[in-house]
Amino acid sequence: MNYYDENADAYMKSTMDVDMSELYDEFCKYLPERASVLDAGCGPGRDIREFLNRGFSVDAFDKSQTMVNIARKRTGIKVKCSLFETVNYKKKFDGIWCCASLLHVPFNELHKAVKNLVDHLKVGGILYVSFKYGDGEVIKDGRHFTNLTEKTLNQLMEQIGELSEIRVWKTSDVRPGRSCIWLNAIFKKKGS
Repeated sequence: MNYYDENADAYMKSTMDVDMSELYDEFCKYLPERASVLDAGCGPGRDIREFLNRGFSVDAFDKSQTMVNIARKRTGIKVKCSLFETVNYKKKFDGIWCCASLLHVPFNELHKAVKNLVDHLKVGGILYVSFKYGDGEVIKDGRHFTNLTEKTLNQLMEQIGELSEIRVWKTSDVRPGRSCIWLNAIFKKKGS
């Protein structure tokens, strides 16, 4: 997390104004009115603001205390400083949004992290995840990235076993000057 603590302002400036409307619309169409949404790995709060503007109740967390502080200041909500695998809420959510955040969890810890998030979803709740498209794990600029393909994402979700796939698709990076491909997916928590 040193990267995000040390580069928080530059990261915020490079991501706050990108057009994410296509992804927001796809995620939100599966949510009820006034849904409760968890922004998991919220960074500086860009997506929190969007979900608040859409009338949702939003909770959020990030591992970087610097990002948490920025998100609190920019959104006015109480953002937690926590990890995916240990975050704990006393409520369940209609939707959990993990935009370019779970990709920082090492592959061998990803199952535990996603399982903990799924435990915070209501039955019928929606989980959105995105990863850089590819195989394996890489370190770039001091940051760890776990890249996934449709096959490795499917294997991960099959191990968890509580989710049914709604949609998996690829998109191009919307940030100027970036050329990476993103793997996006929406899953629904199965009922008992």
